[in-house]
Amino acid sequence: MSMVAPQREPLWGLRKALGVRVLPASQRTKIIYVPRSAEWSRNVQNQARLLEELRLAFPAEEIVVFEQKEHSARSTIEFFQQAKVRNVAWRNRP
Repeated sequence: MSMVAPQREPLWGLRKALGVRVLPASQRTKIIYVPRSAEWSRNVQNQARLLEELRLAFPAEEIVVFEQKEHSARSTIEFFQQAKVRNVAWRNRP
């Protein structure tokens, strides 16, 4: 399976329309982990261990688990604007 990146111009237009801002690095303080727990077919079985390892590897960083059900579109945008790093659980398929 190959993944194709979308063209940059439409993405910038969408970001502008949604009011997405690029915050200064000093305000991007969160390492955000996006779990797959809501997806029954793509659940990460060792998620607790993965989060523990992230916290051990980056003890001085704020690591936050993003749960979509808790956020509106606007609050999701504001939340991710504060991201230093975003990580989504990924499983390689044979």
